[in-house]
Amino acid sequence: MTFLFWRLVTWPLRFIAKSFQALGASLVGYATMGVMVAAGIAGAFHLFGTEWLFQPASWNVSAGWIAVSIVTGATGAFAGGLLCQRLDRSGKGTKLLVAAIVIVGGAALFQAGEAPTVVRGDAVERVEVLRSAVQPLWVSVRNCVLAAMAALVGSKQAQRSRQ
Repeated sequence: MTFLFWRLVTWPLRFIAKSFQALGASLVGYATMGVMVAAGIAGAFHLFGTEWLFQPASWNVSAGWIAVSIVTGATGAFAGGLLCQRLDRSGKGTKLLVAAIVIVGGAALFQAGEAPTVVRGDAVERVEVLRSAVQPLWVSVRNCVLAAMAALVGSKQAQRSRQ
């Protein structure tokens, strides 16, 4: 009888602990994804420079830069999903991670501003690049969907490697 009573009393605590584990795993996965994407983008920016980043005499990003965003986004999301699944084996953390990717990616779609009116010069500061770069809407949609799929694939890979 004491065992049953103890289980009933501690059930909410165990439920809360597992929920926090899933939330923590998804936050760590999202942070991992963010760090990897930021490092990949910064590395590509330093490696190729602004001449390669933009189309000539405009703020529109080039096809090469779109390819870099595909690779860095998918790699970061894969690593985030993998780490999230390793930290929370129940799979709830991965669901939270994918939900966060879709929600933040969807919110970013609605924040798309208008094209800058300033003419781009040869020497461009990093802050100006972040403020003024314009990518097509389909790239933002594709990055969101691809990141969600890559996180799920990373999660499945972690499940397979555990077996």
